[in-house]
Amino acid sequence: MRMATILLVLLPVASLAVYYLAFRGTAGQSPADSLGLPQAVYTCYPPGKRPQAYDFNLTDQYGERIALDQLWNRPVLLTFTYTYCPDVCPLVNSLLNRTLPLLGGGVVAVDVTLDPQHDTVQRLAAYSKANHYDWLFLTGPESYLEGIWKAYGVTRIAQQNYIAHSIVFVVIYRGEVLGRVDGMPTSPEQLASFVKTALAGCG
Repeated sequence: MRMATILLVLLPVASLAVYYLAFRGTAGQSPADSLGLPQAVYTCYPPGKRPQAYDFNLTDQYGERIALDQLWNRPVLLTFTYTYCPDVCPLVNSLLNRTLPLLGGGVVAVDVTLDPQHDTVQRLAAYSKANHYDWLFLTGPESYLEGIWKAYGVTRIAQQNYIAHSIVFVVIYRGEVLGRVDGMPTSPEQLASFVKTALAGCG
């Protein structure tokens, strides 16, 4: 049973390795390009035109209750994935893992699940630990999460054991949405640069 759990936790990472090995030799293309993911669209909101962030209260992988407004004294980079995702989520998590060091440790990353039925606290704890992901993974009741997905413009379509969904990164600070990325950035440098631009007022 323990070995089966370990394999399930590491499966998305194995999938990611396959993607990178398969597409490493494709000249001029990132793995995201090769997978046919939508080109990223960057939206930066200057001061005075920033939407209010939608607050929420969920449970993290340590069983602690986390409200978004608890984190607003630091910039937050919010995204949405699920741990059994076989394709784009490993890319999102790998990108996030390589982006955070470029931001100097000042940004809090928050990943809200798209699969609350399977992403229990225990599952999120095992997944984050096995993959050395040092950020918050949050879960909660699906009826509650639906409001969060909608507020942040996340498209989610459940199809049996697969969940099709959009890729979204949202930059939040002091209760405001500073910017968002819809689609997959081509590199951690590109995402980090956008976060810094949003924090600097889009200048």
